[in-house]
Amino acid sequence: MVAASLFVGGCSGNLSGDFYYTTRGGDVKRLADREIALVKASDQFDSEWRKAVTDFQAAFQVAYESKDTGSQALQDRVVEEWTAHALKLIAWGKVKIVRTDANGHYDMSRLKPGRYYLFARADLPVSMNLGGHPKPAIDGHLKTGHRK
Repeated sequence: MVAASLFVGGCSGNLSGDFYYTTRGGDVKRLADREIALVKASDQFDSEWRKAVTDFQAAFQVAYESKDTGSQALQDRVVEEWTAHALKLIAWGKVKIVRTDANGHYDMSRLKPGRYYLFARADLPVSMNLGGHPKPAIDGHLKTGHRK
């Protein structure tokens, strides 16, 4: 799960950008046909999200430190359960969803002023999920303007 925080000030705004990851070798892989969700920040969403992250970190730490032969399966289950919970929170708080095009580009228009979170999901190759590589990114360009 990749997230970014942004602020739309003034009157209205447009957001565009690219969703991609960079491999260990430096290649940029654009993520086509991916859902990008915009969630309006609120005290309730922020609280629920922080709680979910804290609970995930605690559960994953327990699974990671388990001396059980099935600890990898336990870690996988923790990740699956947290991902499902995170997706429910995002669905609950979303105000807009768009999909990336063939080049991983997305556009959102007519955003109301406020603070938002941008979420996208990247299922990376298993061999790349650990060790800090690859680095998924949501690159966004925010333009604000006056409402008409």
